[in-house]
Amino acid sequence: MKSEGLEEQLERFTASDIREITGLTYRQVNDWDSKGALPNEREGEAGWRKFSSRELFVIVVCTEIRRCFGVPIEKLAWLKSFMLKQNANHFQSAVKMVEHGLAVCILTDFETTFLMDSDVAFENYFHQGYFRRHDPQNYILLGVNSLVNKVLSVVLTEKIQLEIAEEVYEALGRADALHRAQDAQEAEVLRIMRLGFSSLKMKRKSSGDLELEIERDVVPGTDLNELLGDEDYQTLITKKHGGHITRITRSVSQRVEGKGKKVPTVVVKVKLNKEE
Repeated sequence: MKSEGLEEQLERFTASDIREITGLTYRQVNDWDSKGALPNEREGEAGWRKFSSRELFVIVVCTEIRRCFGVPIEKLAWLKSFMLKQNANHFQSAVKMVEHGLAVCILTDFETTFLMDSDVAFENYFHQGYFRRHDPQNYILLGVNSLVNKVLSVVLTEKIQLEIAEEVYEALGRADALHRAQDAQEAEVLRIMRLGFSSLKMKRKSSGDLELEIERDVVPGTDLNELLGDEDYQTLITKKHGGHITRITRSVSQRVEGKGKKVPTVVVKVKLNKEE
């Protein structure tokens, strides 16, 4: 099913459809309408209410929120107005994400905050500090996949059921893993790389260990004790030419526990800048 142009291809719906899909009585529909929680477009002054698919989705969302959380109808009026802003179509956006097999959620405080996105995106919002505020925060979080399917069951002739696809999350997990250290070996390589270097060579040995050869430039006259640091079991070899030290090779033996593997000996070649 293609979600593009979904709104234009569908007929408009009546209060009877609202009652069927939400369980609201006609009296409740009138009550919601009087309190501003329903779209109020009518055909003529005394005509029947007519609802588009995006409006139908908003009503279903508001009904579910009231059923689950007991939110007052007056607060739902803000949510309705926000979701039905000009050029906004949260139903079509939700359908697109659900079509891709994602779990879709709505988060709102009914005052200033409204987010509708996949659960993967919400994870990023938390990591990026979106909710780091000192004042009290109260939100509701609602999964809307079943609501999308409920609306689609009314607006589409062909009955479909869009499911959350675990294979999509497995693929996203594999992609995310490419940016993370998988074991102690990789973590140690990343740590060494972040120390800075002018060149880096890696060699995989038959044992499965890695051998790293790193070159760093240092200023002439650098204190050798400072260069050695506090690590035990290391070797320092200097090369001299024309009365000047031209190269220092430092070998450091390191071990890191992790899945029974050892991080290999790290050979650090520190090249001295020649004096002018």
